[in-house]
Amino acid sequence: MRRVVVAFFLAILPTSVSPAAAQLPPKKTILDGVYTASQAARGKDAFIKNCSACHSEDLGGRSAPALKGPAFIDNWREFSLSILYTFIKDNMPRGKEKLPDNSYVDILSYILETNEYPAASSELTQDAAGTFAFVGKNGPDQVPKFSLIQIVGCLTQHEDGIWWLTRSSDPVRIRMGNEGRATPEELKEASTRVMGNQAFRLVYPDFEPGFDVNSYKGHKMEGKGYFLINPVDQRLSVTWMAPVGDSCDPQ
Repeated sequence: MRRVVVAFFLAILPTSVSPAAAQLPPKKTILDGVYTASQAARGKDAFIKNCSACHSEDLGGRSAPALKGPAFIDNWREFSLSILYTFIKDNMPRGKEKLPDNSYVDILSYILETNEYPAASSELTQDAAGTFAFVGKNGPDQVPKFSLIQIVGCLTQHEDGIWWLTRSSDPVRIRMGNEGRATPEELKEASTRVMGNQAFRLVYPDFEPGFDVNSYKGHKMEGKGYFLINPVDQRLSVTWMAPVGDSCDPQ
């Protein structure tokens, strides 16, 4: 049953070519304006020439998904804008010669314009994309349900035997391919993460054979998995968990 549930999640989430450590969302967002109108106009020309056969000229989707609307925004919001840029650059256009880097930035600008995000006085650059968060029209929000996330919290067992990560940090959205074993750099970053006031009930805390969850009770832990929400609580369907501190020091 667990494999069926995980397979369902994999089918509805955006994929990524290469894994990367969890990135804290930038403070600035695309609502602040990140591209110019002239840049979006160049992007429209490049998009029609190289992308419209699959995504259609109005970005509504044809043999490939739509690049506008609520579903598209939910697929990418709460990531850094650079995540979307990298995905487009690494994967598009399918089966054709790659475009110059600046063309991908222009195309991204056109996608933002079509989704009615505001323009600015300065052009978007590849480096600048990493300084902006991709968010919905109402600004930063909780990550969408079923997203892959990374949290840091205190491993706690309630009297009913259910395991939780309490005093958890806000969830950070991570890309497909990064849901497994953490790198030393990621664990080091997680060990310095300040915990918060959230709580996540753990689904499959014994996520792999040989992992003894009882050995880490009371430890500061990094947890990765799928974000689940129901009327009673929020949950983490665990794909990976590891200690990043011997104990949860009072804060």
